[in-house]
Amino acid sequence: MVTIDKTYMLTAEEAKKVTYGTGNTKEFLCIHTTDNYKEGAKALNHALLQKNGNSRQASWHYQVDDIKAYQSFSNNHRCWHAGSGNNKSIAIEICVDKGSDWNKTMRNAVQLAAKILKDEKIPISKMVQHNYFTGKNCPRDIREGKGGWTWKKFVAEVKKELNKSSVTQVSKPNKPSKPTQPKVIGTIKVLVDDLNYYNGPRWSKPTGTVDKNTVLTIVGKVKVDGAYQYKTIIGNYITASSKYVKFTAK
Repeated sequence: MVTIDKTYMLTAEEAKKVTYGTGNTKEFLCIHTTDNYKEGAKALNHALLQKNGNSRQASWHYQVDDIKAYQSFSNNHRCWHAGSGNNKSIAIEICVDKGSDWNKTMRNAVQLAAKILKDEKIPISKMVQHNYFTGKNCPRDIREGKGGWTWKKFVAEVKKELNKSSVTQVSKPNKPSKPTQPKVIGTIKVLVDDLNYYNGPRWSKPTGTVDKNTVLTIVGKVKVDGAYQYKTIIGNYITASSKYVKFTAK
């Protein structure tokens, strides 16, 4: 059974900055995949990214991985995720990070989608891909049939799930658990092309690169072999040298 955790839902004031407010007509359920394959880019980190201030003009209601789902906004909010679909759809982001069990992630996504459809009385014919509203190749991994999970299979599995009660709710506590929520200290803007990042504090074997002008949310700074690196909110590390990045304190 998938769990829906509401610990990191945004407050009404926080939501005003990254949504069109409430008034979502909830005619559709819109399915996305995160397209973020970095190790550790799981549902919790995407929920924290939204809670602590996303540098992109984007927002979505739920994120789900092989462990659980996190809800960031009430279904009534008009999040920024699908162009013309923003005012009339609820968004699920399915995490695709390389460290997760894809089959388990999809099973959890099936249960989450069925729960939302049932609660909001949305017909399964109105469960659509991000592509439906904007033409973007999203949810790319499902459109490409990753691990045998085609869109046809996903829809079929949601249909099977609709008659079950398989989602456990976790109420939002009065005070979020601080140890699991990293404190944001600022942001950096990348000043050069193809700057290396790492999934751990080291200088060898980069995990990948980020493009010039990319803005990243920073939660820490560490010394590695005599030089400093910033730690990003999703757990990656990148040089702290002012030659390569510009830091802005929160």
